[in-house]
Amino acid sequence: MKAIRKIVCLCLCFALLFLTACKTKNPTEDPTGDPETDPSAPSSDPAPSPEEPYPDSFLPMLRFAITSDIHVRAGSNDYGSSRKLISFIDSAKAYAASYSPYTDLDGIFIVGDLTQDGKTSEYSVATDTFDWMVGDDTVLAVAMGNHEMHAYGSGNERFTPENVAKSTARYKSALGYESEDMHLVINGYHFIILANDSYETRNFFDDASLTWLEAEIAAAIAQDPTSDKPIFVMQHEPPKSSVRGFTGGDERLGALLKNYPRVVDFSGHTHRSILDPQSIWQDGFTAIGTGGLAYLGFNMAGHPTLDNSAVAAIDEEGGYIGGASNAERTGAMYYIVEVDANNNIRLKIYDILTGGFYGDPIVFKVGSDEPEVFTSDRAERSVAPIFGSDAKIEVLSGNYNYAKISFSTPTGGDLTQYYRIELWEAGLTEPSATLYRLGDMHLAADPPDTAPTQLRGYSHSGEYTVKIYAVNCWGKESVPLTGIITIGEKSLTPDILNTVFNSDGTASSGSYGTLGAVGNVSVSYDEALGRTVASFDGSSGYKFSGISDYSGRLHYALTLEAYFRVADGLESSVAIGANNNSSGFGIAYRPDGSLRFNYSVNNGGGRSYLYATTAPGIAEAGEWVHVVAVVDSQSIMLYVNGEQAIIYDTDGVEIGTSLSRSGRLFEPTTGRAAVFIVGADVSSSGGIETGFVGEIAALNLYSRALDASEISALYLAY
Repeated sequence: MKAIRKIVCLCLCFALLFLTACKTKNPTEDPTGDPETDPSAPSSDPAPSPEEPYPDSFLPMLRFAITSDIHVRAGSNDYGSSRKLISFIDSAKAYAASYSPYTDLDGIFIVGDLTQDGKTSEYSVATDTFDWMVGDDTVLAVAMGNHEMHAYGSGNERFTPENVAKSTARYKSALGYESEDMHLVINGYHFIILANDSYETRNFFDDASLTWLEAEIAAAIAQDPTSDKPIFVMQHEPPKSSVRGFTGGDERLGALLKNYPRVVDFSGHTHRSILDPQSIWQDGFTAIGTGGLAYLGFNMAGHPTLDNSAVAAIDEEGGYIGGASNAERTGAMYYIVEVDANNNIRLKIYDILTGGFYGDPIVFKVGSDEPEVFTSDRAERSVAPIFGSDAKIEVLSGNYNYAKISFSTPTGGDLTQYYRIELWEAGLTEPSATLYRLGDMHLAADPPDTAPTQLRGYSHSGEYTVKIYAVNCWGKESVPLTGIITIGEKSLTPDILNTVFNSDGTASSGSYGTLGAVGNVSVSYDEALGRTVASFDGSSGYKFSGISDYSGRLHYALTLEAYFRVADGLESSVAIGANNNSSGFGIAYRPDGSLRFNYSVNNGGGRSYLYATTAPGIAEAGEWVHVVAVVDSQSIMLYVNGEQAIIYDTDGVEIGTSLSRSGRLFEPTTGRAAVFIVGADVSSSGGIETGFVGEIAALNLYSRALDASEISALYLAY
């Protein structure tokens, strides 16, 4: 295994007389020897000849790439984790190779959560990549994170000392490590890596670990005759209340590190963007958060409810979900860290998704004689974003179901973390609706010139003044950009799927056109209803393949309406209309006469479904039934024959009149779920399953949440 070979060879080659590459837990056991005078050690000054030009004025003596939170998975859907791991290593090597004449990539560090669940199969994916891509001249070290502790037990049981010990053993075996704690030396610079001992008590390091860490820092100081070199410490969780987005952690770690101003501590875990200036923090030592490659979350500075909890971007329009979520793989940035002969530290931010560096390098020095610059008073010095003099708001759609604007992004001031968008009615003293749109901090690309945003939260049609405030990472907000939008009248015409059954047996939907027929569907005119109805035999249906074109609208709200009559004698559930295939939604009739609506969500643990079920007997076979499922930003509700229904969970426990979906993300209709079936559900092969038996007079889909009065009007129209 290359990883352990590199660690062993490193300790031998740099001959620091056994720099405890394993956890000794013994404060009296100091490394000895002097790397500056040891003839077996490499030169402490490998700087190239000054005649050879550099791309810039910075002459590295040391270079390493560092990231965290890759969350490698081994399933068919790995959320791009293996691709990002490969891109991380490949791009770091390519940068180093291009920086002639110092082309070394001395180290690659991953500060925890290499894997999603500490599975052997996940480690195999990672180590195969390491063996293939990491050369023998680059040190590779992976710290143990909390997700590596998911190997045994579930929930909080994972973090008992016993299960942590078993997970640690698997981690060491998979990576070829003798210990979960390491002290490495590269080019005369010390790297001390510390693993958490337990999460059970929320004190993440036992006394022996902290004693060991302090002894290793002392040894590093003793072995540096210049008394000037930074000392790099790494562990997964940040020191308590240091970098942005983390108020937990073991407060004893920060208290210990404050005694050592030359320490530069790298951590992961928070998933906060490294574009946030608060990802670097100084108070006695320097703490740097590495963001991570899997996904990025944010604290919205000054947000009424999301100031101290994570949000993640879910779409290109800056929509977000509350809570730490694995749903979206937005953001993939890491640091290239370089140190020159004067011990200036340079951080360069590389974005895997855009394939380039972001912004200017960050250069600083550490030590008792160096001023601290990454301090809390930066908030006072920060500059609110500034909209340019030609900035404007453009109305893309005034449709009540789908009001949408686009606005110019700021051209000055600090980076925008998010936008607060207010809709004002004339004469009111408070906005009618307030919504939030993430800025482009989850992307390292230069912010686009315009930002599209879907509006929501308004209660009626008419003219609104739109005020847009751009807010930076410190909570300072811009002068508002203002504009006017007129929102059109409500309409009960479905804007996504408006099924019409034609007398020739075909079906169509509004501007989409003909739906694809599957199997035998007969269409006839029903005199009592005054409309055509379609009869389904359990192996037939109509395919609506255009639903994927509307995924953006369905992030926030939808209404699914059906008017149907089911045949007698059914012994299994049948889908009235659905696209349930890893994502999507649908409504079904069950043999006990209940109706069930299910809706795909992602709450951080992968895709799952919410189920809202009515009481048995609410829909009688042979009788026409009107059912409406309404999804808004907070809940799911069901209406049967114009009345709101009591709903139950999958165990038959009464929930009430609404099922909460706060903080949950609707999964976009991708793959097989990109086909919605009228009269059935879509199968894994793209065909139909759980086909309906009976008649359907209407099946419609709206991109907004209809209210109770509108639903009553729909029912009365039948």
